[in-house]
Amino acid sequence: MSDADSAIERDIIAKISNARYVDLTNLFCDATHCHAMIDGQLAFRDRHHIAAPYAASLADPLERAIFMTGARRSLGAARQSALRAAIQSDSLAD
Repeated sequence: MSDADSAIERDIIAKISNARYVDLTNLFCDATHCHAMIDGQLAFRDRHHIAAPYAASLADPLERAIFMTGARRSLGAARQSALRAAIQSDSLAD
């Protein structure tokens, strides 16, 4: 995604109450490349979909970004399982 696209998305989200723009680009890309393999996991299933195991690994950073918690928080086991099942179900449907 380009910086211009991100700016447009940020502007749209800024107009929505109780919405937060979360940029997880740094979890996929460094300054020059976006990586297919990250920490030994396949990051993308295809050009448009995140691989389910890598997506599940994003639960904690996403939750922290959404709720802006400074301390490390983790989802409860039941919520993690539900998230993984939803991600897996969605990836199988595509």
